Amino acid sequence: MRVFKAGISDINKVNYMKYSILAMRSIQRLHIFRSTDILVRGIQSQLNLKPHFYSESAKVGALGCILGGSLAFYLFSLISSFFGVASDVPIREYEQTVIIGLFSSCLLTLLVCLYFFCAISALVYYGTKYKKGYISKEELINIAFKSLYPQRWQNGL
Repeated sequence: MRVFKAGISDINKVNYMKYSILAMRSIQRLHIFRSTDILVRGIQSQLNLKPHFYSESAKVGALGCILGGSLAFYLFSLISSFFGVASDVPIREYEQTVIIGLFSSCLLTLLVCLYFFCAISALVYYGTKYKKGYISKEELINIAFKSLYPQRWQNGL
């Protein structure tokens, strides 16, 4: 009967791997919390805007969503043809992995298109305000990419 004797270095390697995996998982959780925190701060910033600025941001966002949604709708047909899914065949006829891949790709495409076109429309609209000197470059970047609006536009401030 053979007995496996682990040396000190083998035990250290196993412990190191366990701690590495735990550290990676905690970093991933922190990244998710950080992303969620940025999203919540952006939503709070927009909801707390004075009526005039809220109306402006809603119109700019709506334009971005319409443009992004239009492009995403066009890209959905390209994605479905890439996966080999025909529009005249019932979806239950395909393998589950194909359908999950298709819907995941379409959802990711929709989110990217909406974010990209909302950011572009905000850059164009608020870029004119930057050129006129109403907002600074840092405020323009915060508005376009993070949805964080200047404090002077907020209610009660």
